[in-house]
Amino acid sequence: MTPDTPLVSVVTPSFNQGRYLEATLRSVLDQDYPNVEYIVIDGGSTDDSVEIVRRYADRLAFWVSEPDSGQSEALNKGFARSHGQIMAWLNSDDVYTPGAIRRAVEAFRAHPDAAVVYGDCEYIDAGGSFVRPDRSKPFRRADALRGGHHFSQPAAFWRRFAWETVGPLKTQYHYCMDLDLWMSMAAHYDFVYVPELWARYRLHETSKTVSGRSPFDREGDIVKARHLRSARLVRLAAEHPRLYLTPPMLVFLAAQLLPRGLMRRVNRLRGLPEPPG
Repeated sequence: MTPDTPLVSVVTPSFNQGRYLEATLRSVLDQDYPNVEYIVIDGGSTDDSVEIVRRYADRLAFWVSEPDSGQSEALNKGFARSHGQIMAWLNSDDVYTPGAIRRAVEAFRAHPDAAVVYGDCEYIDAGGSFVRPDRSKPFRRADALRGGHHFSQPAAFWRRFAWETVGPLKTQYHYCMDLDLWMSMAAHYDFVYVPELWARYRLHETSKTVSGRSPFDREGDIVKARHLRSARLVRLAAEHPRLYLTPPMLVFLAAQLLPRGLMRRVNRLRGLPEPPG
């Protein structure tokens, strides 16, 4: 392949998602981009998932079905087998829209300094019918470092060098491994938003998102606390002055590092509302 068609590695972790798995596989394998390395890591499913994967085995770069400790371990296992300059994961109940991978590659070509590109997503139900949009927002580093980024994981692609800097995924996280990844990458690299529909996120009775927000919230608080440690932020600002010594980022750093009472006085002088808490 030419430099205009870099290898894109996509990993799908799966466990007992046979009802949705074939649609996921087809959404990757039927893309119009010619250089995709597709890896499926099944966690030892007891439904018809293995039978479904076997039907497409000749089009996969690698697949395996064996027990693992969860989604993070499965993804790490898959990415360790991958070779692409561009990487992504697609859960076994989500789907790409036609042309999504090609458009992601084109976005990287248009933004050579970006480590992550992401598009829009939409929610679908168990049968694949539209539920509601999940539109992303343009990237703001301060928001991402707070853990308040707004984009959906299925619509995100990143360069391998970013993964090699901050990866692999931390296997102690079972709900917010993607939040940890984005906060880690945002600390070092630029992201670019492309306002196009790239993925569909399926809501169904056994999905993590539908099963309850409390585990997400608890784990998210742990992830955010780790990333917002004062010493870490000071070190990052010293290591990456281009990214951190800008007016918006200086305000963010001040809010994180200065005593709350002082920041309240500063905000009052700036005419801003009182911070919560």
